[in-house]
Amino acid sequence: MIKYLAKLKKIEDKSFVEWGCIEQMILAWNLFIRIFRGVILKTKSLNIKGINFCEKNVKIYHGRFISSDGFLNIEEGCEIVGISKNGINFGRKCTIGRFVTIRPTNILLDEAGEGLFLGDNSNIGAYSYVGCSGLITIGKNVMIGPRVNLMGENHNFDETNISMKSQGVNRSPIVIEDDVWIGANCTILAGVTIKTGAIIAAGAVVTKDVEEFSVVGGVPAKLIKTRK
Repeated sequence: MIKYLAKLKKIEDKSFVEWGCIEQMILAWNLFIRIFRGVILKTKSLNIKGINFCEKNVKIYHGRFISSDGFLNIEEGCEIVGISKNGINFGRKCTIGRFVTIRPTNILLDEAGEGLFLGDNSNIGAYSYVGCSGLITIGKNVMIGPRVNLMGENHNFDETNISMKSQGVNRSPIVIEDDVWIGANCTILAGVTIKTGAIIAAGAVVTKDVEEFSVVGGVPAKLIKTRK
């Protein structure tokens, strides 16, 4: 099994010398349970293709709006709300980390948000929040670390004689292009585009566009260096 999985991940099997027979048996059992739950997941959304993996305590709302091209891995405790104008769309070999929330629309009655596109071989790290009421488009091979917030909307606050909560929101798209690395505890605000090959340092708050192959960090995020 180790040799087969190493081949799938394009890693030399000799890197797994610590994995003995007991560890491989535990791995096989866990994979079986995840695949079984993945089969159940497909009953909640007819647009999920191929083999998928799902851990326990995953909550799916309005599954007919959710699609996947296969090998979707949803880890423990995730909440995904499907109802949205463009749907929640996962490419091939995407991973959604533990306790991630993807919410384009409130679970209770509210105006439908725009939705999410997550490209092939991309992942969203544990405990992240994806507020895709404004359309969020994420490219291929994107690494998003734990506790990252993607916020596709902002509250209106121009009026001072009424509460901000009653003024509604304005929505703007977030675009994250291919081969981007977003470190832990970052916040990406509405209207931002992060271009190909960029790196966002841990803890950054990104308020404006990031050029390709740039490394940015800080609050608000500023250019540190370029990868070229």
